[in-house]
Amino acid sequence: MLVLLEHIILGIVQGLTEFLPISSTGHLVLFRKLFGLQEAGLLFDTMLHFGTLIAVVIVFWPEIRHVLINPTGKLARLLVVGTIPTAVIGLTFEDYFEEISRTGVTIGWEFLATGVIIWGVESMRRGTRKFDEINYTDALIIGTLQGAAILPAISRSGLTIAGSLMRGINRADAARFSFCFRFRPFWELPDCRRSSWSGNRWKRTR
Repeated sequence: MLVLLEHIILGIVQGLTEFLPISSTGHLVLFRKLFGLQEAGLLFDTMLHFGTLIAVVIVFWPEIRHVLINPTGKLARLLVVGTIPTAVIGLTFEDYFEEISRTGVTIGWEFLATGVIIWGVESMRRGTRKFDEINYTDALIIGTLQGAAILPAISRSGLTIAGSLMRGINRADAARFSFCFRFRPFWELPDCRRSSWSGNRWKRTR
């Protein structure tokens, strides 16, 4: 019964934090540490993220369908370009990130860094660039920030939205492009492999 309650708590935490720029992975680590919850294992963590992935598929199905129908279209190419630095960072520093994720010793600083970054971009002048003006340089920079967000309490959506805003993209389309990176069925599992508390993220061209 206690194990079931722990799973329910973690499911609620995942559901509440997955779609906010506050790092669902970091909050799972935090709640486990605060309440002394047992490590649930890779399968359970995978199911947590699979549950939120289903929600992403339902909400963003038009965008997902667009990319599936147009695999060589602009959005698909931007996602490929943005994924390259993420993959390079993840593979290069895999052991380091795995150790940090397992111990959770840096999550306080990571939460703080996420807050400072979001606060900083909030004070910036609002951009006017639209979704269809996003280019490969934007995708590369935003993908690099997403790679840096492999740390457990650094919010991927927070960093990718911040990167988009810094590139002068308007707020609505910054969030929209950030969500483009959320639907990642083929590398969601490797992501979970980096630790037993893992986490997270995909929209449409005109």
